[in-house]
Amino acid sequence: MSALRRAVQSVAPAVRPGSAAAALETMLIRPRPTTALAALLFVRWAEQMCGGRLARADRSALESVQAHLFAYGLICDRIADDEPGARDEALDLLPLSFAMHERLSRLFAPCAPFWAQYRRLFREQVAVNRWERNRGAPQCFDPALIRRLGKKATLARWPAAAVAERLGRGEMAPRIERDFQKLLLALQLVDDLIDAEEDGRSGQINAVLAAAPGSESGLELHARIVRGIPPVWRVARMRLQSLSQRHDGLGEFAAWFLATAADVERRAVHAARARGFAATLQRMLDALDDSETPRRHTQFRAESPVESHRANKRGRVR
Repeated sequence: MSALRRAVQSVAPAVRPGSAAAALETMLIRPRPTTALAALLFVRWAEQMCGGRLARADRSALESVQAHLFAYGLICDRIADDEPGARDEALDLLPLSFAMHERLSRLFAPCAPFWAQYRRLFREQVAVNRWERNRGAPQCFDPALIRRLGKKATLARWPAAAVAERLGRGEMAPRIERDFQKLLLALQLVDDLIDAEEDGRSGQINAVLAAAPGSESGLELHARIVRGIPPVWRVARMRLQSLSQRHDGLGEFAAWFLATAADVERRAVHAARARGFAATLQRMLDALDDSETPRRHTQFRAESPVESHRANKRGRVR
């Protein structure tokens, strides 16, 4: 873990102090099986799959590139979600991009086969980003959508080609990349379980909402989340179970994730139901307030003439 911490720390010179990207090191204090941690481990897993060992300097450089890429993606996501302060962090994107390519250029000559694979992944990432941003017709939870969701972190798979080429096992790159994509897909589906309500309110594409079409506002949103969670978790769990049978680092990670997320479906459904109940209760209270308001006005109008008559009567007595 100390080597990964150094990789994450290498991002600091490229970003402003206090930015979200500068805080990446916190995820290594108490590591959890997340997409970010998996991506940082891709370099070491690719080594295992190739059956070789990189020079320490090469491994450090590649892990540093992956840390920079994750910081870059984090900032882009924050900008897309319009999070507070995210626009200011856009100033870090150019230094991060420069640092990534500078490190890769030291390892791979301009004509190296690696660059063709890197450009291919880059084009795929741009295409899926455009698809995700251009939200058109409602999505259906089918194999086509599952494949597209699995490509949301396409560029993170570049270590497959890089490590394979550095170890002289270029023919292994496609298989390693497919293995990485399988894991990224499963992790993305789990992220959609957790982010269903947030994605529904912002209009983002989400597997859970695609599995239960309907309105994206009010009580119907919570009902959709409750209906959509089980089929999405089923797909994610099956893929993670398959990956956990592997006898390598990727397999151990998948098993770790399954062990820590065994009740993820139950907790997600419970949370959606609780929020739905809270929304129902709030709506009932609002309706009660609305029904009381006219009654108060009516009572006021009925009493006012009486008070006026009494006042007039008192005036005549005088």
